[in-house]
Amino acid sequence: MLILYHFWRILDTMWHRLDQCIVWLLAVVFVGVALHTPLTVFIETQWPHLELVAKAWKELLIGVIAIMLILSMGRRGLLGVLLRDKFVILTACIASLHVILVVLFDNSYVSEAAGLLIDLRYYLFFVELYVAARYLHGVRSVVLGAAAVGVGIVILFGVLQVSVLPKDILSHIGYSDATIKPYLTVDLNHDYVRINSTLRGPNPVGAFAVLVFGVLAAWFVRRKDTLSGWQDSGVLVMIAAGAVTILIASYSRSAWLAAAVVVTLTVCLLAKNYLVHVGIAGLLAAFIIIGGLFAFKDNPIVSNVFFHNNPESTSLAKSDDGHAESLQHGVMAATTAPGGHGVGSTGSASLFGDSPVIIESQYLFMAHESGWLGLGVQLWLFGMILVYLWRARLDWLALGICFSGIGLATIGLLLPVWADDTISLYWWGLAGLALGSSAIIKANDDKPNSGKGYKKAKRTA
Repeated sequence: MLILYHFWRILDTMWHRLDQCIVWLLAVVFVGVALHTPLTVFIETQWPHLELVAKAWKELLIGVIAIMLILSMGRRGLLGVLLRDKFVILTACIASLHVILVVLFDNSYVSEAAGLLIDLRYYLFFVELYVAARYLHGVRSVVLGAAAVGVGIVILFGVLQVSVLPKDILSHIGYSDATIKPYLTVDLNHDYVRINSTLRGPNPVGAFAVLVFGVLAAWFVRRKDTLSGWQDSGVLVMIAAGAVTILIASYSRSAWLAAAVVVTLTVCLLAKNYLVHVGIAGLLAAFIIIGGLFAFKDNPIVSNVFFHNNPESTSLAKSDDGHAESLQHGVMAATTAPGGHGVGSTGSASLFGDSPVIIESQYLFMAHESGWLGLGVQLWLFGMILVYLWRARLDWLALGICFSGIGLATIGLLLPVWADDTISLYWWGLAGLALGSSAIIKANDDKPNSGKGYKKAKRTA
């Protein structure tokens, strides 16, 4: 009996360490993905034979975490419960549809493999954080700490790029026309330099700032009465100022629009009984701003920054023309091929094939690959997540991810926002964390919007 007791203690310790390992590996993904691009470029230029491993480390790690979670949930006897969970079922449907599309369409094997990784990595990461936050201890605090470190890295380096660092600083670690350009400009006007920070380009930097805005706004709404002195306020102001700085320096018009959406949602939430007045004021402000932009469109700053129209540019192809052509192609492809063109048929994955296609809209991107059915299922999951985040809005994290999700969805109208690994893994991972740790879902798994669950969530918020 004593031998069996010690054997059981050893097994219990091993399982406990497995759970701890899962939590810390999830944290590694959040910190690592914030540094992923510069590290990948450096490794690619210094050790080309390690390029594939450097680019795919996060997908490999997410796969390992999935196996470890299956083992941990199996030990608890929860696999059957998870297989009946609406989020898990819908995610599994999306993954299954993508696998079916790989079989049905004859795209390049490399393009299909890359497309599967790009399309499914953030869905799997969402489920992992959702499950881990529901059933493992200490997940929320560790992951939020890791996410804060990643946010600090992106914002700090971006601010340094704007203020003190030379604009081509990233060229010293391998950034170039052959890898990733160390910086971009607005229509070849070097008076308006668009920073990369540690991400893949200016547009992801703008989208990342929107994500930060949403979370900061929600944190302020929920915690403004508990701010303890100038220290807490100072930290909040510093982070917000840094996010504003990189948002402006990204010169991403879609991100500016998304930030305006997030700010409007925050004001509406604070206004409570004055939503109609706020809505009218917002519409008037929008008309004034848009009218002002067109009235002063010949002003050099307005012309360059908002309309990307540099009269001294030698570029024959303007960025707005490229956006328009891409959207037209995406709409035509979606209407003529309702079944899609298969996984890996567009975006960076298609560059590995014979006919690369770039579509600058997340929704047309989805429709091009997985057809109307795939687009519908993916939007269903995204919409359901937003609804449940809103139901859990007493939690600042759920509210912040809901706000930022609406902002990023706005960017998705003009850019494939989820194709960027940092943006997609951060938002979907934090969405899973917020839902998994939600008192509403934990109170009543079958009826998360029931009165009992809501009251319990309100008491514990």
